[in-house]
Amino acid sequence: MSTQVTESIETQVAQGGKSAVPNPAPSARTSSRGDDVAPPVPATRPRRALWRLDGVCLDGAGAPRLTDVCVEILDGVTAVLGPSGSGKTSLLNLLIGFEAPDRGTCTASPTAGGQALAAYWVPQNFGLWPHLTAREHLRAVMPGAETDGAARIEHVLAAFDIGEKAASHTGEMSHGERARLAVARALASSAAVLIMDEPLASVDPARCGAYWRVIRSELRSTGASLVFSTHAPDVVLAEAEHVLCVTDGKLLYAGAVQDLYWRPPSEVLARCLGEANWLTCDEVALWLGMNAIPGSSCLGNGEAAARRPEPPEGRVDLTDAAPRQPARTRALQFGLSTKLGAPASSRALGLNISTDPEAGTTSPPPPGSVAPVRSAAFTRSGETLSVCLRPEQVEICRVEHSSLVVRSSQFRGAVADVELEHRETGQVRVFHHRPAGPGLAPGHCVTIRTLLSFLLLFCGAGLSTSCDRSDTPRLGVRESHAWPVPSDGTRIPAVRGIALSADGTEIFTIDTAARLLVLDRNGTLLRQWRMPESKAGTPEDLTVLRDGCVAVPDTHYHRVVVFDRNGVLRRQFGTYGTGPGQFVYPVSLAEDDKGNLYVCEYGGNDRIQKFAPDGKLLAAFGGFGTKPGEFQRPAGIVWHAGKVYVADSTNHRIQAFTDSGAFVGVLEVPGAPAGLQFPYDITIDAHQTLLVAEWGAGRVSRLGLDGRLLGRFGSPGTDMDQFLTPWGLACDGTSRILVADTGNRRIVELRL
Repeated sequence: MSTQVTESIETQVAQGGKSAVPNPAPSARTSSRGDDVAPPVPATRPRRALWRLDGVCLDGAGAPRLTDVCVEILDGVTAVLGPSGSGKTSLLNLLIGFEAPDRGTCTASPTAGGQALAAYWVPQNFGLWPHLTAREHLRAVMPGAETDGAARIEHVLAAFDIGEKAASHTGEMSHGERARLAVARALASSAAVLIMDEPLASVDPARCGAYWRVIRSELRSTGASLVFSTHAPDVVLAEAEHVLCVTDGKLLYAGAVQDLYWRPPSEVLARCLGEANWLTCDEVALWLGMNAIPGSSCLGNGEAAARRPEPPEGRVDLTDAAPRQPARTRALQFGLSTKLGAPASSRALGLNISTDPEAGTTSPPPPGSVAPVRSAAFTRSGETLSVCLRPEQVEICRVEHSSLVVRSSQFRGAVADVELEHRETGQVRVFHHRPAGPGLAPGHCVTIRTLLSFLLLFCGAGLSTSCDRSDTPRLGVRESHAWPVPSDGTRIPAVRGIALSADGTEIFTIDTAARLLVLDRNGTLLRQWRMPESKAGTPEDLTVLRDGCVAVPDTHYHRVVVFDRNGVLRRQFGTYGTGPGQFVYPVSLAEDDKGNLYVCEYGGNDRIQKFAPDGKLLAAFGGFGTKPGEFQRPAGIVWHAGKVYVADSTNHRIQAFTDSGAFVGVLEVPGAPAGLQFPYDITIDAHQTLLVAEWGAGRVSRLGLDGRLLGRFGSPGTDMDQFLTPWGLACDGTSRILVADTGNRRIVELRL
């Protein structure tokens, strides 16, 4: 059985979920605990990965509990959202090490120092100790409890309204009191990461808000992270920064909560976070009519009216100050078509019309701030453009005469469901809105208005896609092609690494089945072979060397393996360790003009090592951290003209060094950083510019050697001009770029 939980967590279930996660490197502590931790800030702060799940499968009695889960869980607050039986508990069991994957790998990175635990688990059954009182539960896990913890213990118990039960055993407590004690004990542990399986689910809903405020305050004061499961969208919206949506053991979404709420990629995902009004362009014209856009209309010829509406009282006007342009012209500013004139499909546009230079970022608002009114999230499927309007973006008003008549209205407090009939067509549908009170009744005539400062619809236009600001330079892609990854029996693996032969006639890839595939220029499979071992995990990258051999950083076997072009093993070097010439997790490599190899690794020993062609170690540079010259998961590397450029993934930047290891700098133009999101691979093209695959942003960016942003292409999605977690890329001496579109299980060819 190919089971791996890398750096596995030793879980003590009988002792209430205490767990210890090995610390890969002392320097790793500075980014998870202590004085170096800054308060939460918007998305520009480098985020540290706590767990990485790669192709994880967990078998069940009648059906898989988890299927091919690939995700990185970052520090902060992450919610695992899904209905009962969706796989939430199974996922948390893997994180804490209570279970191991049947296939795939789960790499754990939580670290802590001193007396604090790396992680603390609150299982669904609470894991309480029947022989201890409530006070003794906290004393057993609290660092320094024997010397100065008495006051804090009483404070935490009181915060969860169980102070009067301090001397009681669990058998003398109600179910809700035991649930609160389990959470209180977790907070008292001062662990770096808390993992809670549906915390407070059995507590009186009217009191849950107060207890979540306690949790929030503790996380803020200690800098701890939280991963919790729930089936309640309101809890996710109130408490989480990131969310994983799980259904039937499959991961449907992983990303920012705010993005999923305001810019959902599909109707199904929109409803994960509550009620949503999902309308096609035709439905907008039918139901919203002229009231959808005050002073404008949805026209098939793409022309939008020009009057700028006043924002509703107390709301922020996000309308841009630029003069109005034809909708077709404005549409082309948001991205590139797959091929000139080609239709688009399944694309999340997320059009944020804003004067705010940070509009369109994926970060939630700072804690304590009020989110502004958002623009609508648009999705195009085939020839149908859709818009998602949340209840707070819709106002249903009673009028004397209208084509819309109320058939029924169900007032539910914060949200009301109104069933409307369109008189002329007889069509009926339900709208969700935020009412001022239960004022609508059957037979009332109504009109629908959107409480958006500007609702921009492009009907019948050949739209393009991007979530970047409209002034972002575009990569001039004239066409693109895609090839699916060849199947491996009944399985379709995901491609990760990609490289080209020196003459550009052969494409080399490595996938999650540990196969090295060689394709011709048109994507036809020529030959293939497998890595010598793969039970511990599969590699992520490969490089075609100057002599035609193929070098693979064998990540989970702590070595570099070299094959000839036909798959014959030629040599390998490296062993597990942190010493000279050893590796923890080698992940990528590059070759210079003398045949020297530069190997980057992560896992707490994040650094670059330089080897001569004969395998002799020449230099080592870098180290774990966030300072210039340090790395958090260096994921890609390229050599050019005496310099080494490294994709410092979790620090969201590119760093440059001389090929002897001297630090040159972080690539950015003063005052205008490139704004990378988890750069996973990097290469250099014939124009002496850098191409970067951004895993977190689903795009390819071109940078000058000074860091200047020259162009971008792509956004997260499944369309031909979109990518899902692109892992690698390669280019030849012409205008061709190849992208390992990992999440979509395909290879994409872009022609400039």
